[in-house]
Amino acid sequence: MCGIAGYIGDQGNLPDKKKRSLCLRQMYNRGPDSNGIYFNKLGKLKFIFLHTRLSIIDPTKNSNQPMEDNQGVLSFNGEIYNYVEIKKFCIRKRIQFKTNSDTEVLLKILNLYKEKAIKYLDGMWAFSYYDKVNKKIILSRDKFGEKPLYFTKNKNFLIYASSINYLNTLTPKEITLNKVKVLRHLTFGFKEFGYDENTIYNDVKALRPGSSLIIDKKYPLIKKTKWNFALPKERKISYNNAVLEVQNKIQDIFKKRFRSDVPLSLLLSGGIDSGSILGVANRFGKRVNCFSYKSKSENYNENGLILENIKNSNSSHKFIQIQSTGNLDKLKKIIEYKLAPLPTTTAFAQMLICNEVQASNFKVLLSGIGGDEFFAGYYYHYLSYLYSIKKTKKFKKVHKYWKKKINPYIRSFYLKEFRKFAKLIKKHKHRKSFHTIHEDFEIKKYIKNPENIYEIKKYAKDFLKNELLQDTFHNSIPQQLEIADSISMYYSIESRSPFLSEELLKTVMSLPKEYLFKDGRPKGLLRDAIGQFIPQSVFENLNKVGFGCPFDEIFNKDEKKEIEELIVNSNFINNFIKKDKVINLLKSNKKKHSESK
Repeated sequence: MCGIAGYIGDQGNLPDKKKRSLCLRQMYNRGPDSNGIYFNKLGKLKFIFLHTRLSIIDPTKNSNQPMEDNQGVLSFNGEIYNYVEIKKFCIRKRIQFKTNSDTEVLLKILNLYKEKAIKYLDGMWAFSYYDKVNKKIILSRDKFGEKPLYFTKNKNFLIYASSINYLNTLTPKEITLNKVKVLRHLTFGFKEFGYDENTIYNDVKALRPGSSLIIDKKYPLIKKTKWNFALPKERKISYNNAVLEVQNKIQDIFKKRFRSDVPLSLLLSGGIDSGSILGVANRFGKRVNCFSYKSKSENYNENGLILENIKNSNSSHKFIQIQSTGNLDKLKKIIEYKLAPLPTTTAFAQMLICNEVQASNFKVLLSGIGGDEFFAGYYYHYLSYLYSIKKTKKFKKVHKYWKKKINPYIRSFYLKEFRKFAKLIKKHKHRKSFHTIHEDFEIKKYIKNPENIYEIKKYAKDFLKNELLQDTFHNSIPQQLEIADSISMYYSIESRSPFLSEELLKTVMSLPKEYLFKDGRPKGLLRDAIGQFIPQSVFENLNKVGFGCPFDEIFNKDEKKEIEELIVNSNFINNFIKKDKVINLLKSNKKKHSESK
């Protein structure tokens, strides 16, 4: 896991030594173990690769970056989980290796296949690669967008970086806020992160997941390639065989994601996603050291189930609680580092956990991101399933189960009744996703002239599967990954999400949707696939608690007063919000979950 940044363009805008040095210092958090710079020409253009390294695989100086051989140069952030298998493939082609790193494996496969090499990769990445033979540069980002890559370009140059902050340092002029995007962020909350490539800064883009930019001496002409997820055809397979297939794939996929030359840690909740990661690790004799957030709120207290997950493992465990002072200062520091806001209050709890993970000398933190989106774990996924079968004979039975077993746990007004849910979907067809509807009603009370249209791609005719894929590529996973990466790297920790596998997603999407709710249970398929790896109490628990961190747990009275002053004195933010309503909400001690967000 590393920090990358670079410049491709004319001599006149080339970042000077002072800017390059400042950028490397800013990138230290992402790569405290080493740093490097590579210079070269691309026709009349000049280019620079800047790199800082967090050593995870082959932590020797031989694997420092940028890495160069006679065919190419690579500056890489991420992990190639199947690097062992690709290395064997390359050796059969008589390619020689000098290191044991996944970086060198990526360099060699790129030398062989250039941009087409991406189809061989199972991992997370953002990289810049200079093809010496064909005189071109490839910038690429992984298919789920686990690793960030921001860029800005005009007719004279292109600048890219792992963080907007580094990019801002390398640009000739300071970046400015994009008012349209700011309003959309305020209106749609964290969902807006995955909507398109625009950011809250003018002319600063986020390279879309699965995309590559190819630059040669013909700049400003740029070739762009894009990976598009294709919904697989539904297969005829028995439920028991589907369970076995998913079980085997999860074990194989997780095992690759456990590859590391440093110890692993895990963000552990009381749910089956992180519980399954711990359980599979135990099965393979892989020790993972667990950290959990201990909420003061009864609504988010999973302490008992967390301890059940730990009970039969060989792992250590520690609860982390929010301190009563100093939290606003911590928030300010990470916003300054990111040059971007934290999208949810939950992100603050992740800050505290990552701080403790770093203090305990761990460099890798696993999490269950993707489990809910792949296997239909949210309450509105269950309602989406009901909506997709509302005209079938099975609807009555499934709805009865939902009303008896699931509904009692639901707190949201908009999720308590299927009838209201169906009415909202029918009314807001242009939205195409329920995730973009049910909290908007709360948010818009506080926004002047809020945005209304949130249209995104349709992936499937089936309503449930389309919801799951919307969440995977737009509404949910992109935001979780932005939080996981930016916060973990602030503390020099690599964040990994073992569920995020194209192979696993395609497998699940090829199965009948009924398997996801086998016997009416949410995530029924996953429960049965990993049931032998988790405690019975976790397996049977149907309450979706979630990783919640209420606003009022974070900030004390004095900090809220300071926040109020910030609101009152900000002419910029008061262009967008209804100031008095927001201040009244700030002072309230009884915020709903949506209001806390």
